[in-house]
Amino acid sequence: MAASESRKRKHPTHRKLLRNAKVEMRSEEEGFQGSWHPGTVISVDCKRRRHVQYHHFLNDDGDSLVDVVSVSPILDGIDPGSVDRTCYRGNIRPLPPKIELSKSKLQYGLCVDVFHNDAWWEGVIFDHDDDSGERMIFFPDLGDELKTGIDTLRITQDWDEVTDNWRQRGIWVFLELIEKYKQEWYIAGVSLKQIWYDVRDKEGFEEQIKEWTCPIRDVWEELVVEVTDDNINITVDTLLGFLDLPRCMSPEAEESQVELDSAGFVSDANLNPFSWSCDQFLKNPKSEVVVPFPDVTKCILSLEDKNRLSCNRVYSRKRIGRFKRRLGTPQMATPSTTS
Repeated sequence: MAASESRKRKHPTHRKLLRNAKVEMRSEEEGFQGSWHPGTVISVDCKRRRHVQYHHFLNDDGDSLVDVVSVSPILDGIDPGSVDRTCYRGNIRPLPPKIELSKSKLQYGLCVDVFHNDAWWEGVIFDHDDDSGERMIFFPDLGDELKTGIDTLRITQDWDEVTDNWRQRGIWVFLELIEKYKQEWYIAGVSLKQIWYDVRDKEGFEEQIKEWTCPIRDVWEELVVEVTDDNINITVDTLLGFLDLPRCMSPEAEESQVELDSAGFVSDANLNPFSWSCDQFLKNPKSEVVVPFPDVTKCILSLEDKNRLSCNRVYSRKRIGRFKRRLGTPQMATPSTTS
């Protein structure tokens, strides 16, 4: 009893977003996912719902459309207790505070909202044209891209329903991890969007992340590594098929880790197997061939050592095992906070 009262004193709650409050509502309707629409609360009922009149949507009679929005217990003054809200994504909020916008702040991967068709659409900056007046924006909810003027953008902010604080979402964790691994691991012929779709389709995404806005870095990293490994294996399979070489299947190879001691390194290797020609990677039938590996993407191995050549999958699997073992307390991206 005392602990419960202490928790309530620590997290005082009161009803929020009441009548006449200016709000934004997030749509989950097909084709509108990730869009926030301005409106005004016109009434509150006893079933944890807000009746909101849209500012820009009209009904069939030409009047402003009214929608009924269910809210979390917090917004009705109910103590949430110890519920984990790390990846929570609300569907109604006050109007976010304005943040001064400048070109220097608009870096690759930054989460921004785009004002388009009378709504704010959540996306991320998807190019490196830092000095341009137009930027390419990718919308993870929809999988679409849009090039738009920076005058239509605002910095994405997330609202804490308990504290009423706003915080900038910052760089999308997924793109941050891709930037981290793109120099270390090679993925041939796979777009960033395709990698995102592959990550989103993983079972662990629905179980642990649920929303692309989730800031838990370690969970993201495990899925990105898994998808990257899958794509590397596809690339190696394609290369070995092109060379007419089998994967190693011997027990000795399965238990061994790839040895790279005798590998020679090259700095100008063309690592796209789809664009290679024989004279680019094969000097003679028993000579050397460039093979992409997760850690050593530019190495030369002898064709006579077929165990080493065909054990890339074993090496990748061992690497992921080491990665999983070093995962400790989940690390979250550190957004800036505005009050």
